[in-house]
Amino acid sequence: MPQQTSQYTAADIQRAIERAQTPRWAKCRQQIDDEAAALFEQGIDVPEFDSSWYDPAQPYSETYQQFHGYVSQHRDVYFSIRQQALIGLVLRNDGYRRQAFDVALSIAEALNFDIMHYDSGMEFGIVGNALIDATLGADDLLTVDEKARAHRQLREVADAVTRCNDYWREHLSRMAFNNHLICHQGSRIALGAILGDNSLIDPAFDPADDRYLLNYLNGACYDDGLCYESSILYHYTTALFLIQAAMTQRALLPDRPDLFRLAGADGRNIESYLRGPLALLFRNLELPRIGDSYAGDMSVLKQTHYTIAHAIYGNPIYTRIAQEQEHISPLLALMFGPEKPTTTELPTVVSRIFPEHGYTLLRDDNTIHKQAFLTGDRSGIHHQRDSLQLQVQLGDERVLGCTDIRAKSAHGFSDSIQDDFNRWPQAHSQLAIDDLDQKTHASPISIREWSTGGRIQRMAMVDEHEQLQDGIHQGRFVSMSDDWICDCVIASAATERTWRLFYHLPQGTDSSAFQSDFALQSSDQTPWRFFKCEGSAPAQLFHRIKSGKAYLTISGGREFALQHFTVPEYTPGREGIWAEQRSQHAVFITLMSPNDANRVSDVSLQVLGNELVARWLIQSEEHSWMQARINLV
Repeated sequence: MPQQTSQYTAADIQRAIERAQTPRWAKCRQQIDDEAAALFEQGIDVPEFDSSWYDPAQPYSETYQQFHGYVSQHRDVYFSIRQQALIGLVLRNDGYRRQAFDVALSIAEALNFDIMHYDSGMEFGIVGNALIDATLGADDLLTVDEKARAHRQLREVADAVTRCNDYWREHLSRMAFNNHLICHQGSRIALGAILGDNSLIDPAFDPADDRYLLNYLNGACYDDGLCYESSILYHYTTALFLIQAAMTQRALLPDRPDLFRLAGADGRNIESYLRGPLALLFRNLELPRIGDSYAGDMSVLKQTHYTIAHAIYGNPIYTRIAQEQEHISPLLALMFGPEKPTTTELPTVVSRIFPEHGYTLLRDDNTIHKQAFLTGDRSGIHHQRDSLQLQVQLGDERVLGCTDIRAKSAHGFSDSIQDDFNRWPQAHSQLAIDDLDQKTHASPISIREWSTGGRIQRMAMVDEHEQLQDGIHQGRFVSMSDDWICDCVIASAATERTWRLFYHLPQGTDSSAFQSDFALQSSDQTPWRFFKCEGSAPAQLFHRIKSGKAYLTISGGREFALQHFTVPEYTPGREGIWAEQRSQHAVFITLMSPNDANRVSDVSLQVLGNELVARWLIQSEEHSWMQARINLV
């Protein structure tokens, strides 16, 4: 049998073997050699798996931390097994291959695959993938008994994954296209291939079955290439599982339909998931931080899917990204990395609406680079309460962002920091009302305005149906031209409310304008306890601060205070401000520009008929009167 793994064919491995002997790939070869030699010398410890915590009668929602502490906190071990097996094949080192198999089998025999949880199909599938690769990679080294033991464990894994998949289909059918379901099918087809069990494989390729992989690809895809789970990070999680399934088909099931080429509704395919996020990129190749992201790196360069995509699709854009990733994954580069460098430029992001998600994006490179991203995304599976948050870039600096504190437990999704801070409006550059959280909402916030044809580009979203807070009508109006971006947040209630507009400032700010004598007392309650109040600027009509190279001029149409804060638990540190006023109606106008001469003036806020109308003047090279309005009935 040709030596391969569940993801890489014998031809892939032979190409890597040949490349490893050439000067072009000498650095990558040395990197993987050093990595594998160190792992071989120090050994891979088999974790202790204590399942005494498990009670089948206990609700799965109460055992996230126990379950993930049991199995998924050791993901780095399972990853090391797969790497060691593959490096052993590329470097033709029997010791590495044998080590990978011995550890994988020991882990599989130590785990209790009868444990059920929402996440057991995914996590046990990951363990199974490690054992599959270790078994295939060491096939010629194994005894008949060792192969039989491995297959017994893989059968247990297959039963566990199928049991969990059946649970999802019966009890969690509201999440019909969730990334877990895609992961389950990818694991099942790999397990089916090595066990010779077509009952695990056939449903993924049967158009009449709800487990048909193209069904998931179609259903999970919004806006021609963005995952529907309301999180940019989880977009790439979904893409990863689709790509892994396609790699398994390519490596182990070549007679089945090519999943990389299979096209579904509106021509959507796996490549759609690779192309889609590129339409959102900031200039530094980072993606907007939307939904659950666990303080992860949002650079597209961290997504090694693009190295595989370069090899599969031959798109020079993917080639450009892949050539920047050799240092991140030298083993993958040996397999699929581009042989020759390319000077192809990444596609220029353009102003665009993403209607299914409820995203709007403005970009303009006249005078200086300007980009603004506004979200009104529906409350999907991995949403945060971040509707009407704004992220802004001016020149080479991010001016407005959000703050995401890293989880400290084994499972980020269920870690208390998510509900205590990360998912709250106050963790984003958006409006917070009293001490209220946002409501969840099934449909995106309405896009009220979209204009990109004139000197001033404009976008706006308005909630006049109380989707976000009961009794509150609100909107966000963003415009850009020349060397400025202007943001208007307008809101109304039937009675007085405390309105706080948060500005999370990646570049920090000059704290000299804030006096500690005026510091507002923040609550010890969630999420306020994560803020440290550093000082306040007293109430006045206008405030002006500097953040990096940008000046922010803020007006509330009336006197309002400005609070300076830090978030000590955020790594590597975060500063910000919030503007605060108490009233029935509120407006905050913020002009962002590297030009200190630009100003906002003549701000008015009036109830005119059934509308709340804000008007103001932007004083720049060309004076511009602006307006925003929301319905009150």
